[in-house]
Amino acid sequence: MTALTWQTPTRYYRIKIQKDLFGDLAVLCIWGSRNSKHGNYKLIRCSDVSEVKATIREASKLRKRHGYKFVSRSTVTEAEADPSHTTS
Repeated sequence: MTALTWQTPTRYYRIKIQKDLFGDLAVLCIWGSRNSKHGNYKLIRCSDVSEVKATIREASKLRKRHGYKFVSRSTVTEAEADPSHTTS
């Protein structure tokens, strides 16, 4: 599983590519404050890899427009894919 992270001085935005409960591809978007535990997430189901790539491209453009800087790309474990496991 791949995770991508963008940050501003006070906010973070993380994308995790994973499979949902039905085995379909999904993009998990997680965002929130770097100074507190407040945040939220959404799961975007994708029909194929090209849709995953398009979703990531759009998110990346939006993050850049909003002043976020790309900070990391990493591989995450299944346990870390849980949105309640977000630490900044």
